[in-house]
Amino acid sequence: MRRAAAFLLVLALAAAAAQAADAPKTNAPAAQTAAVAYDELQHHVGEHVTLRSRFRSTRSGTLLHWSPTEVRLRLDSGAELEMPHDTIRQASLTPAPAPAPTAKAKTEPSK
Repeated sequence: MRRAAAFLLVLALAAAAAQAADAPKTNAPAAQTAAVAYDELQHHVGEHVTLRSRFRSTRSGTLLHWSPTEVRLRLDSGAELEMPHDTIRQASLTPAPAPAPTAKAKTEPSK
């Protein structure tokens, strides 16, 4: 009888472990990025991109302008940046960051 109970317990634990392994992970953000070639960026003006330079810097923002020689971004901080084509090592389409919460203005009650 004890062997049967132990066997059932092992089966239940194995089933629970398999179910937990198949469950989607909710603690990790679902940020999806897609690498694109520099020339393909011309089709993504207005979208959010991340650019990695040969100087080991990373810049993220909205692509404002593309040309064969340079791109211009509006960085997430709000500043604009021009990057020459020959300094860009990798380009990726990335989701835009969530907007910062704004404080609600206090309104006076009407009299």
